[in-house]
Amino acid sequence: MISVRNAQPADEYDLWAWRNDPLTRRMSKETGPVPRDVSRTWFLDSLKSADRTILIVQDPMGKIGMVRFDALSPGEFQVSINLNPERRGGNLSRVVLGAAVDHFAAGLGGLTLRADIKDENVASQKCFSANGFILVRSQGGYGFYERRDRKSTRLNSSHVSESRMPSSA
Repeated sequence: MISVRNAQPADEYDLWAWRNDPLTRRMSKETGPVPRDVSRTWFLDSLKSADRTILIVQDPMGKIGMVRFDALSPGEFQVSINLNPERRGGNLSRVVLGAAVDHFAAGLGGLTLRADIKDENVASQKCFSANGFILVRSQGGYGFYERRDRKSTRLNSSHVSESRMPSSA
């Protein structure tokens, strides 16, 4: 059984270790290693930010991965995913992304989700495409993906602060 929760301070070490995994670094925009103190400060600041949500997706075996939503404008978010390197394979990325998007979007409507994916990152391209993201353009070694969601009928939006709520205008 898959569950989704908001990241907590205790997740900091795992997310730092996953971020510094060689494959993760190769597929990231910033490919260099991230020092622990820099990561810790960024992570703890992110947990307090009204413009960023970090979700942890897990199952009874432990953490599978994380999905981050960065606000670009009201109702528009940049999406990033990173799997626990020990849990890669078996199409888990599709499940992780789908569960996190459903959790994040619950009760919200009219969201636009965006993802920038390196051309060489075929696994992420398949993962995002399987979750309703469409390639809208390619440029400079990246594919730019987008998913526009219609209004949701779900009622629980307690995981999203009011500042992240899409404007009704």
